[in-house]
Amino acid sequence: MMHLAAWNVRGLNQAPKQFEVRSLISYQKLKFIALLETKVQERHAAKVAHNVMPFWKWDFNYDVCGGGRIWIGYDPSAFSVRTISKSDQFIHVKVMSSEIPTPFFLSCIYARNEEVNQARLWNSLMSVGVSASSDPWLLLGDFNVCRNSSEMRGGNTSFSLGMRRFNDFLSSASV
Repeated sequence: MMHLAAWNVRGLNQAPKQFEVRSLISYQKLKFIALLETKVQERHAAKVAHNVMPFWKWDFNYDVCGGGRIWIGYDPSAFSVRTISKSDQFIHVKVMSSEIPTPFFLSCIYARNEEVNQARLWNSLMSVGVSASSDPWLLLGDFNVCRNSSEMRGGNTSFSLGMRRFNDFLSSASV
């Protein structure tokens, strides 16, 4: 069984939060994690990643996003991971494992809040999905939009253009 997770950690600079992430990885026996909204400066990323899981491999999206909004980490004894593409809102990788016979694509997503930026994300992911059409494709992360108003709490609970675009993307991508 594969053990994957995504977590919007809302900051990973402090040792107690790093310990909390390491504890979750160990307790859940995770072999891959996407960490979102780490708020870690690029110059500190390698050290913080090492503090979280020292023998794992890590990739970040600092090169396409000044804030490095997305980190991916994985156990290299469980997975072989090749980065295909990155943006400020996703890291798309191809994952291979001896545990499963078929490689799969994985998109780790941290969508922006603004509907116009989300629309850009859905269009980019559709392009990525077309290239992944022959192998399984898993999307995980924080989409920053709900599929329908019943998933919302507080604030404006009416069906929005962003929700319609998200549902259109999911339907078009067949996910």
